[in-house]
Amino acid sequence: MYDPRLQTFVTVAELGSFTAASKVLFISSVAVMKQIDAFETQVGAKLFVRTNHGIRLTPAGETILKEGKRIIKHCDDVMSKARLKERPYTVITIGYTFSEPDELTRGFWGSFIKQYPEFRIQIVKKEASWNGFRELSEMLGSGVDCIHAVAPPDLFLKHMVFEPFGTHDVCAVALQGAPIAKKPFLRKDDLAGKNVIVPFLNDTITPTFLDRLKQLGCNPSLYQGGREDFLNEFSMTATEDDITVSYPGHVLQYPSLAAIPAEFGVAIPFGLLYPKKASIGFKRFIQCAKKHMDSNWKS
Repeated sequence: MYDPRLQTFVTVAELGSFTAASKVLFISSVAVMKQIDAFETQVGAKLFVRTNHGIRLTPAGETILKEGKRIIKHCDDVMSKARLKERPYTVITIGYTFSEPDELTRGFWGSFIKQYPEFRIQIVKKEASWNGFRELSEMLGSGVDCIHAVAPPDLFLKHMVFEPFGTHDVCAVALQGAPIAKKPFLRKDDLAGKNVIVPFLNDTITPTFLDRLKQLGCNPSLYQGGREDFLNEFSMTATEDDITVSYPGHVLQYPSLAAIPAEFGVAIPFGLLYPKKASIGFKRFIQCAKKHMDSNWKS
């Protein structure tokens, strides 16, 4: 088994920053630097040059990076092969915050394992909130193999792979008792002049969505409180005149809120988020799951 500090080194090298690595590894930047110092001592060579402008790899560091990534991948593949010797199928553990309907989740994976009996699926549930998603992300690679994600933050996309399976149409969200919540569909005339509070999705989707709201004559404003359980806070502070946006499955978790289909014309992707160092066996699972979605579950 390789030294776990090798993974810390690879993460720092790929992101080019101790601070950025600390965020994706979920440890402090001080802990990252201590691990790198100890790893350099063990190797017997400096792996990074520290400057006022950041860090860069030394020739020794470049060698370790190239070979280290190969070693990590080889270890993962060996463990995957060993597990297959123990049992004739591969268990895939998927983290969910269950902002998707439970019956849809069971139905999809139930039909999947009938078509692909070489796999078994285990579901790990966390609360339908940003805190729940963050808790799952801390388990990624140890407690869960992948996470069901909707428009994952750009921070995760720097060191993980997001495999989209489909999209959700963005809907309007309002208090259940608000007059607008009684409408079956919101057209441009219904949205014109409305104040729409937009939670930050990611660097790609958010600007596109703000532009679309302006085209519809809305008055959009970007929520400044971060991504921490936005819909929960909205449900407690909204007035009858407030609107926000989400997707229907997420809104189901908040009984005081209504999801109303709207003429937004914007969709957000959903799929599986997993580490870049995934094994060959896991990558086959991803290919099979996407094929199953494309052939059986997309309308």
